Amino acid sequence: MVRGGIHGFLSYGLYVISACVALRIRHWAHSPIIA
Repeated sequence: MVRGGIHGFLSYGLYVISACVALRIRHWAHSPIIA
């Protein structure tokens, strides 16, 4: 149970991180200056 919970937490964390990165890249692509 613990291992399954940790696996689910990690997969959810990776999903959130990937979503945030995608939003940042999209924002940078639309911004005139790429930092």
